[in-house]
Amino acid sequence: MNQLTPHGSGPWPAVNPAGAQGLVHGSWAFLGKQLAAGISCSAYAFGFTYAMLKVLDLITPVRVGAEAEEGLDAAMHGEEAYALGV
Repeated sequence: MNQLTPHGSGPWPAVNPAGAQGLVHGSWAFLGKQLAAGISCSAYAFGFTYAMLKVLDLITPVRVGAEAEEGLDAAMHGEEAYALGV
């Protein structure tokens, strides 16, 4: 099966028969639809992740305690991973 022509690298340019050609062919409307889709997908992913973390936080704590916030390596292993104070 020849895949060069549908992807625009064959002897004929890639043309969408549905008419949405994009910004290269001068269609700003399609770019706006793509931006709206990208923003809405990002908002959905953020909202779903936030809701699931809230549900998980009801079952088990998601955040470490205040004593461990200073350094998880020192709290869990008794040593520092990076000597940044040197």
